[in-house]
Parts: sequence; C-alpha cells; structure tokens
Amino acid sequence: MPSNLVDNARVGSVIRAVLLADAAFTAAVAFVLLFATWDQLYNWLGIRGPEPAPPVQIAGALVLGLGLLLYLGSRDATLTSGVALAAAVANAVAALVIVVWFASGEGAGFSHGSKVMLVLLAAVFTGFAAAEGRAALRDDVLR
Repeated sequence: MPSNLVDNARVGSVIRAVLLADAAFTAAVAFVLLFATWDQLYNWLGIRGPEPAPPVQIAGALVLGLGLLLYLGSRDATLTSGVALAAAVANAVAALVIVVWFASGEGAGFSHGSKVMLVLLAAVFTGFAAAEGRAALRDDVLR
C-alpha cells in the first residue's frame, strides 16, 4: 500500500479517536449539567450549583445530543469531517466564553476550585477544537 494511503488512514483513525474522546468528555459534561438539582454532585466537585437549575438541565440535554453526534461522527466516515468542523466551532466558542468571562472579571466571585475547573475546561475545549479543526481542514484525509 502506498505510504500516502497509510498516512491518510492513520490520520483518519486518529481523528475518529479524537471525536470518540470528545464524545465521552461531552457526555460527562452533559450529565453534570443534567444533574443540576443534585447538590451533592456539585459539592463533591467543589463548585456552586446553578440557580435556577432548569435552563442548565436543558443545556445538558442539548450537550448530550452533541455528544451523540460526536460518537456517530467517529463511527461513520461520511459524517466525520462535518462533525469535526461543528465540534471544533462548539469547543472553540466554549473556550472563548470562559476566557472572556475571566477577562471581564465575571469569574472573580468563584471559589478557587471553580476557577481551576473552568481553566481546565477551557484547556480541554481548546485542545479538542484544535484537533478537530485541523481534521476538518484536511477533509481529503477523512474521505
């Protein structure tokens, strides 16, 4: 097999693995949002529970749908490129929201644990956005 085909297959399998990892991460975030009324979970995480909870739970349901789309994109090569692009945009915007929040001083009232968690989330969102964005730009590899 020509080396170009081997390289393309390797890159395609890597982006599918990235989408699968993002699907798992996104599902975890969705469940944290869905359980917004469960104070013990938020206490254990060291963060304040959201007030009011219903809009956060609705967001959790939508994020869970994104996680399912990421999973499907990791399994179906015809969806991979489009899903990677959509995920890159969603992750980049999520990271940007956190950065803007801190830059504007909105995060000043958060506990140390909450701040650390948000910085880690921004880093993870940025990493997924970079990997998925790069893959979406290399559409020829994914087909």
